[in-house]
Amino acid sequence: MSLLQKIKSVFGSSTLEKQKYSSIDKINQENKKFTLTEETKVVDGHVLHRIKALRTIERDDGIIKKKALGGFVESYDNLGKDDKSWVFDEACVYGDAEVFGNAGVWNSARVFEEAHICENVQIKDNAKVYGNAYIGDDAQILGNVNVYDWAIVDSDAKVSENAQIYGNALVSSDSSVRGNARIYDYASISEEAQVYGEAQIYGNVWIEGNAKVYGNAKVYEKAYVGDDTEVYENAEVYGYTEVKDNRVICGNEKVNEPLKEDDEPLNQKYEMTDEVIIVDGHELHRIKALKDFVREDKEGRESHIHTGDFGGFIEKEDNLGVDDLSWVYDDACVYGECLVFEQAAVWNHAMVYGRAMVDENAKIMDNAKVYGYASVSDNAKIYGNARIYDCARVSDDAEICEYATVCHNELVYRGIIGGEEYAC
Repeated sequence: MSLLQKIKSVFGSSTLEKQKYSSIDKINQENKKFTLTEETKVVDGHVLHRIKALRTIERDDGIIKKKALGGFVESYDNLGKDDKSWVFDEACVYGDAEVFGNAGVWNSARVFEEAHICENVQIKDNAKVYGNAYIGDDAQILGNVNVYDWAIVDSDAKVSENAQIYGNALVSSDSSVRGNARIYDYASISEEAQVYGEAQIYGNVWIEGNAKVYGNAKVYEKAYVGDDTEVYENAEVYGYTEVKDNRVICGNEKVNEPLKEDDEPLNQKYEMTDEVIIVDGHELHRIKALKDFVREDKEGRESHIHTGDFGGFIEKEDNLGVDDLSWVYDDACVYGECLVFEQAAVWNHAMVYGRAMVDENAKIMDNAKVYGYASVSDNAKIYGNARIYDCARVSDDAEICEYATVCHNELVYRGIIGGEEYAC
């Protein structure tokens, strides 16, 4: 499986039945879902209020009746105002954290700082989600779990017991992390992989394809473990090693199998030059093509990138696909923990940053910005001074232009949104 397929398997896609377009100001002024009561408590120096439903809310897991009491939030901005999200029991949401969509927070769980919880997520028990963590797509966070920093858990993944997910780690695609396992740095767990026991996964590691890592095992640096492989007891897999095909690594075995000289080298599409600019405190390098390839231009016509051609600016190799047709042109900037890959491209003075994903044949142009946890895919076009951010998704043949904004948890998959219209 190629690196691009692995990345895509982690993030996946989702659908909504319809689009909702509404003014941000109107949403803030016409909250008819819940109110803050006078019952308060102080958590980490924040004054939280118990919430009360102003209308009946029909969630997928049950009905919240009008006037029913919920958990605690610090402000109206912590909970979606026109959706089915809810805070239950003694759970707390505070700081700049957001819970929206059909998400729920139960028991004594806490969501705080700048964490984003959306879609059909369940946060329960004594779990804590904080930092800039993002939980979406039917994920479950249970037990005494901690998810923080820039970690992402989505696509039906389940994290339970005493597991910790942090750094820039990704847990997705029906994967399970439990026990006292720790997933951190840029590690990715996907495709029904299981990590449990005292296992530690860190570095730029990929664990996928029903692989199991457990016991006191460690997988680190830039290793890949897949295809029903098991790593357990005190075993270690590290370096540029790739283990798959039902392999079993156990005991005190240490596996470091670097690429052979005749193996295909990585990162051959472009190199980062010494031309540097600073954007938002990030050091970006202009890229230069290392081989010829053909891709589409802005209008969908055939366009040639030649060896030696200069492109736009990226912060690191993790920002741009290495063996596909993606490209950054002109003075466009791509930085942070975002990724542009497959046949996607960024032109002019456009910017992609944060944890945004731009893939398939998506095009970002002019002075447009895509950031936060936003995703732009398929044949979508973002141009003019448009802004796509939060957990918004733009896909299919949608076009967002002029000064339009798509944000929060919205999906736009058709039509053109322009002017100063909001889809949030």
